[in-house]
Formats: sequence, C-alpha cells, structure tokens
Amino acid sequence: MSDEWEVVSKQKKPRKPGADKNKAAASNAGIPKIEDADTMDQILSLYANVKDDVLLDRGQANKENKNQQNLANGKQHDRRKSPSRVQQQQQQQQQQNKARQRQEMEKKHQQQQAKPKFKDLEAALKAVVVSDLRANLWAVNENFKDNHLMMLKAITAFLNEQLRVDSVDPIFADKPQSYPYSVIPRELQELIDETVADAGEQNVQYFYDLSLSNLASDMNRNQPHLGHKIMLQAMAQSNPQICANNLARNAILRNSFQNRSNVGLSLLWALGQGGFGDPDVGLKVWQDIMVPVIDLKTYSKYVVEYIHAILSQHKSTNLEISSSEFLTILSSLTTQVKASRDLANLLEEASKLLVERYVFSAPKTSSTFTTLFKNIQFIAKSELIYFGLILCLTEDPECWAAWRGLYRKNVQQTAELLAYIENSSTESTQKLVGDRLFHQFLDDIQEINVELGQSKKKVEGLKASSTVLQVS
Repeated sequence: MSDEWEVVSKQKKPRKPGADKNKAAASNAGIPKIEDADTMDQILSLYANVKDDVLLDRGQANKENKNQQNLANGKQHDRRKSPSRVQQQQQQQQQQNKARQRQEMEKKHQQQQAKPKFKDLEAALKAVVVSDLRANLWAVNENFKDNHLMMLKAITAFLNEQLRVDSVDPIFADKPQSYPYSVIPRELQELIDETVADAGEQNVQYFYDLSLSNLASDMNRNQPHLGHKIMLQAMAQSNPQICANNLARNAILRNSFQNRSNVGLSLLWALGQGGFGDPDVGLKVWQDIMVPVIDLKTYSKYVVEYIHAILSQHKSTNLEISSSEFLTILSSLTTQVKASRDLANLLEEASKLLVERYVFSAPKTSSTFTTLFKNIQFIAKSELIYFGLILCLTEDPECWAAWRGLYRKNVQQTAELLAYIENSSTESTQKLVGDRLFHQFLDDIQEINVELGQSKKKVEGLKASSTVLQVS
C-alpha cells in the first residue's frame, strides 16, 4: 500500500445556462414587461390587471428594507399620527370655551369692582330690592324644582352680592344681640324665614355647616360675605340646636383660621347665635369652641362677654345640663388667671349666675346639694360651691338631711362650710343663720362629734368643727 494520500474532489455539476433565466422568469411571471409596450397607454393597461397583493407584497418589502436601513444609520424617527379633523375641531372648541370663560370672569370682576359700596350695613339692607330676589328664586325653582338647598344658596349669593359695605366689625360690637337680623326690612326677613322653614331641619343643618365653611373661605379671600352671616343668624334663630350638633368638626374649622382674628371671631359669632335662644346650646358652644381661645388677646373679651350674656338672659329657662357638664363649665370659669380686672369681674358674675341657674333648674335640689358637696375640692374657688350649697339649703329642707348623712365622712368640709357661713354677710347666709333647721342641724352634728371623739380613730377636722360649733 502506498504511503501517499490521494486527494479526491467532488466534481461540480455544470450549471445549465438557462436555469437562472428560468428562475427569474418564474418569479416575474405575474408582472408584465414595460419594454413590451410601445406607448404609455399600453403601459397603464398592462398594470391595470396586476393583482393588488403582488404590489402590496413588494411595497411592504421595500418599506421593511427602508426601516432596516434607517435603524442601521441611526435615522429611525417616531412616526406620529397627525390629529384628525375631529380632534382638531375638539381642540378648537376647548380653546374657544376657555377664552369665553376668561372673558366672562373678567367681565364679572369688572362689574364687581364697579358695584358701589355702602357706608354701613343698614343702608345696604334698605337698598335691597326684594322683588329682584323673588324673581331670582323663581328662576332657580324652575331649573331646580323643589330643591331647597339651591333656594338657600340663591338667597345667600344674592345677599353677598348686594350687601357690599366698606368695613364691618366681625362680631358687630356695640350692636344688639339680634343684629343684623333685627334691622332687615320686614319683607326680606319674611322671605328668608319662609325659605328656611320650607327647607326642613336636615337641609338647614347641612346648609348651616356649609355656610360656616364658605364664610371663612370668602373672608379669607376678601370676598363679599355678609350674606353668609345673615343666613347663619336666621338659621340659628330658627333652630338653635344646629349650632351645637357638629362641634368637633367646627372646632377644626376654627383652628384652621385661628390666626386670622376677623375670620375666627366671625366663626365664634355665628356658632354662638344659637345660645341666645337656648342657653344649653350656648354653654356647649362656649365650652367646646370658645374656651380654647379665651387666653388669646383678640378673643378673650368676646368669649367672656358671651358667657355672661347668655347666662344673664332668660333666667326663667331651666338649664338642662348634666352635673359633669356643669362642673366642667364652672371649672373653666374659675381658672382664667390671665383675665384683666374687668373680665375677671365678668367671669365671677357669670360663675354665680351659672351656679344659681343650675341649682334652681335641678329637679331634686337635695341631689344637687350632694353633688356640690362632694366636689368642693375640685373647684378652684370653693366659695362658689358654698354659694350653691347655701342656695340649696334655703330652697329645699331635705338638703339638711342630706348634709347630716354626709357629715361623718366629711367633717373637715363641713367645718369649712360652717366657717364660711359664719363670716359671710350676704342676704342668703343671713337668712340661713336665722332658720330653725340650721340650729337643729348644729345640735345634731354636735352630738355626732361627741361620738366621734370617743372613737379610737382620729377624725380629720373634728377639732375645727367643734370650734365652729362653739362660736355658732
């Protein structure tokens, strides 16, 4: 065998000269040749019968090739559809609407600036044309049939627009409590009252809270706002309870505008309107809304004067507050150490008025006596509790029996109360000292003191009690 390798190669088959031509002819079989046509008309007639899919396939292939080339060269661009005619029309319509709204706002602003202002609220109220308001309400009722909220809103908006005054005190200082509603023309007042009455309690409550927010917002933006105040006062007079139904929510509103004293005072004024018709409402509003700002200089005067005012009127009306509410309010009245002398005097008077009205409103005076006696040490000024206890003793003879039952466990408190009675020269204490039941009570507790003195357990206040009894 030979060691040499033999290279064996495969012979290539000779290509048939007509193969390429046949393949090209097959691929172009469906496409006519331009060179076979003599004229342009013949060219067009040739391509008229070509199938659409053949042209589409070729066009798509050319498009893909072009895209690939653009990607390779970094020239691929986003193809965005141009907006359709409908979209263009919509855009034009939106632009026109915005321009129209802008023109209307400018026109309204110019009208507001041109509208005259009155020197005071009374003059502005006299200038109100009630027939115009009635026509406005009729139109509102036609568009919003029996929608009472829209009617209330329409009156407020109308009054806001009409009552433009140069400057108004936020709490209407030096004016009667019923101001400004008391100076509203009778025809306008009747229309407002009728609309509020027709709205119903639920709608009025909702609109009252909404008006409070709108009042604060409009005042904060220096917008006309007196319509809000008149409607708030009208609703509070119609149903005082609405002022106290959402105190937690309205306390948040007060906090939001507390640094804007004109807004904050207006909110206190509006929320306090119910208290002039219902003292229970006034006391709740005062405790929850006004007491938190009583130490602030811009609020203290109004807050103190308000509590004094609501307790000074309607004295024949019983207070329907719980013992815990009474003690909380009394504590607030007696712990305001930062008050000026004038305000401190008003607070003291208000405290006595509160105690007096609470005692006389109690369904069972002896129970009130027990409540007061057990809470002497929890009130900063114990003499106010003594004042209430003396009123109870002069009002109901059963209070002597209640006191006698409390004595053994409250010897020290009894000694202090007896010392107060001994040193007081008020009319009520003088009347008490001359009462036969008072001297009988002294005899009874003197006998009890003898028993307590014989006890091995030391009784606090026993010596003081014995000393007072000897003086008495």
